[in-house]
Amino acid sequence: MKNYMTTLLLLLATQLCAQEMLLLNGKKYRIADIENITVTSTRPQLPDVLAAQDGYSIFSEALEVTGIADSISYWDTFGTYSCSNNTGRPGSSYGRTQYYVPTACKIKYSVFAVTDETFASLGIMTLSDLKKKCVEWYGDASKWYDYPGKEAYAISTGNDYTSVYNVLNMFVRYHIIKAGTPVSRLLYEYNPANMNWNFAFGGEPYEYYETLLPHTLMKIWQPLYQNTGESTNIWINRWRENNTLTDEVGTFGSDATHPIKKTGSLIMRDQSDIAALNGYIHTVNAPLIYDADVVNGVLNERMRVDAGSILHELSNNDIRFATELEIGAMNQNGTSGTMTRLPLDYFENFVCYSGEKTHFAWYTTGPWRAWGADQLAVWGGNPNSASMDFAVRLPSVPSGTYEVRIIYFPTQNSGLVRSYIGLSRDTTGMQPLASFNATYPNSSLEQDRQAVGLLIMGEFDDYGVASDQTLRSNGYMRAPASFSRGTYNAVKERITSPEELTKTISNCCRYEEGYGTSMLRKILGTVTINQQNEYWLRLEMDMKILAGYFQDQLGFFLDFIELVPTSIVNNPEYTEDWY
Repeated sequence: MKNYMTTLLLLLATQLCAQEMLLLNGKKYRIADIENITVTSTRPQLPDVLAAQDGYSIFSEALEVTGIADSISYWDTFGTYSCSNNTGRPGSSYGRTQYYVPTACKIKYSVFAVTDETFASLGIMTLSDLKKKCVEWYGDASKWYDYPGKEAYAISTGNDYTSVYNVLNMFVRYHIIKAGTPVSRLLYEYNPANMNWNFAFGGEPYEYYETLLPHTLMKIWQPLYQNTGESTNIWINRWRENNTLTDEVGTFGSDATHPIKKTGSLIMRDQSDIAALNGYIHTVNAPLIYDADVVNGVLNERMRVDAGSILHELSNNDIRFATELEIGAMNQNGTSGTMTRLPLDYFENFVCYSGEKTHFAWYTTGPWRAWGADQLAVWGGNPNSASMDFAVRLPSVPSGTYEVRIIYFPTQNSGLVRSYIGLSRDTTGMQPLASFNATYPNSSLEQDRQAVGLLIMGEFDDYGVASDQTLRSNGYMRAPASFSRGTYNAVKERITSPEELTKTISNCCRYEEGYGTSMLRKILGTVTINQQNEYWLRLEMDMKILAGYFQDQLGFFLDFIELVPTSIVNNPEYTEDWY
């Protein structure tokens, strides 16, 4: 077993050369200032647990020779966390409870391991065989992978295995994500007994996670439609042609439109959830390769990326997909586990510019109008300036041109939202995208909808096609039909005609009669993305237009961001589906 203290000291010594600073969770720490660290030398880390398992010798050896075993052999952060208060938004029903605030931020990983048996089925019997195979898989990866530093560093097929862009190193890195969680919490998987499970009309749970291979994503998906084998199966990088496009109005589209091009890698549940101090080991039935099919197929779709997968610390600290009972048990008063109050400096991929007057929380899985039944809530701020100002790092997608969208629902206590995009969390040089008014634009339900071209119930003669076009021309889209509020979700099965959907459309978020203003997706703009860079989306909310609300009641919800290749938006043959 590795000695944890030794590993930690090696990490610190490596970072010491970089101006005696350690970058962790997006924050810099001076080595000389580190005092409060929990050292546990007797509990096994992920590499030790994997090495102790029978049947993973090749993958375990690859983890060691690449040096990646050392980089995932720590779990604790330095110091503690807090926030200025722990209640919900003033003026709301959540304004009195003192909610749970995490004081530590553990670092964990999920390792998707390949067994010796699976390798043997591919003719890989030794580490040497795997190295040769990695040359086939990654030797020409520069043709489809615009990795950071591409102009300076060529992909290596040699024996420099600790180099990030050595083919063996690349192979191992693509099997690891920063979200350390059991299989059941990799996504909001289908559970018919869960009252809050809120996917509607055949909507399917999926998530996109960044891997340790720089600036790459994997897709984790429970395809309830066209699943191979059991409906509980969860696949990684499954490729369904024309996914998120349809040849029919109001449905996923005909079966012929969506042939399975690659089944992907199946997570083997009976060989997964192998727990370590700093995460989990899950077994896959095929190696994960970041190849041209992932870039041009799997990720060539409308990518709806949940805030919970961007903020991977939620998974690492048992917050995401936790139950209300689990979270409520940690509250300081009351037992309602509706939310976790979050420190402003808790996340690697989130930054707040408006200081402690801004508060935010993760809404625990519950009866919310939200993808995956959870979401990030932000409120409060400075009454003399932009009252809330924060940014999230966008997930790394393949190079290309994308339409960027965000979902929101207009409320009386929202404000004017300005959006920007930049190449770092530094606001200097950020370029403006669209601005929009997140409040009710007028006074009545009908006026609110008409102001942005929203569908009125009597306008279903064409299933909403014309009003969809009106929305897009004004820079909006409806919320998806693929989810609802869980307790209102009466139709979970896939529908095959628009008539079926329109009869019960109030069961989804595309249209919710009598529940305030319907949710909307705002098209923020079209952005050309270079995979080598990182991109930050900034949202700045101005409360000066509000009347009758205190500045600390101003609120906004960040549920998901959509990154859609313009080739999908402008497809000449098929239209984007409603889901």
